[in-house]
Amino acid sequence: MVRHIFCYQTQIAAELAGIPVATLYPIHNILPNPHQPPFGAVNFGRWSIPLWWKLAQKLINNIFLSQINRLRSSNGLTVMTDVLTQCWSNQTLNLIAASAAICRPQINWPQNFKVCGFLNGSGLDHTTENGIIANAITAELESFLQKERPPIYFTFGSMFTLDERSWRAVFEIWLDVVNTLGVRAIFQIPLASNVTLNTSSNILVVQRTPHDMVFPFCSMVIHHGGAGTSQSSLISGCPSIVVAHIADQPFWGSELKRLGVSPGFILKKDLSKNKLIKLITTILENPKYRQNAIRLANIMKEEKGVEIAVKALTDLTENHCLP
Repeated sequence: MVRHIFCYQTQIAAELAGIPVATLYPIHNILPNPHQPPFGAVNFGRWSIPLWWKLAQKLINNIFLSQINRLRSSNGLTVMTDVLTQCWSNQTLNLIAASAAICRPQINWPQNFKVCGFLNGSGLDHTTENGIIANAITAELESFLQKERPPIYFTFGSMFTLDERSWRAVFEIWLDVVNTLGVRAIFQIPLASNVTLNTSSNILVVQRTPHDMVFPFCSMVIHHGGAGTSQSSLISGCPSIVVAHIADQPFWGSELKRLGVSPGFILKKDLSKNKLIKLITTILENPKYRQNAIRLANIMKEEKGVEIAVKALTDLTENHCLP
């Protein structure tokens, strides 16, 4: 069983079935450590980090621990004392699906934690015809990407739905930003079949695209700060600007800034044309952001996250003794 950190019921199901279980962490800042505070916390210095983690553990335990222990007790399993270190993780295998180039090198991960790297599925889900990727990108998109000026890619991923109210106001801001700066852009928006958007020739609206095939041709990515999109932009050598909506997205925004591939991030509630223009202009005027992104991309391309994860899971299965 491979489970997301929050899918705790599957941990119990695996224990009851007597099968090996691994926890998948899409983020590298969920385990208490002395080098960085929990996401959302302000780092006032090394002295503040353990205090933040104690507070985080207390708050998380207050919310989740009693529910988890009721479920464990009702199934005849021993109770736990801490959610972060006992429930969201497990005693067998915990896979950190983040590049080692992103994780802070000072963190000494426990033996049952493995930084496998970004689970980049590039090339795994595309069919090839005569050396050309079939049905992966449209001819219109391919033509747009081959124009002389690399576009800016705008996506808020799963934060947008088919409901126009989820994206209309943001679309207007994006449109104003692009027209003001005079840049080329790709807007990823999940349009319903009865909705069309009239834009100028410097903007292409797409429903969805394979990031690994499109991001390398873009000048930067404006995104919501999801774990997959953040690392997809990095492995493509693209600077980023995060507009964080929920959960771990502010953390990814701060991490990209720490790594030198972003000048900063914006909270969704604070998003405005002027703030976005300021950050985009900073990247356009300073080549260091792309240079840093390319340096990290070269490291990440040498990593084999999927292979390492498969090997760790295979080892776990082979070493597991069935009851």
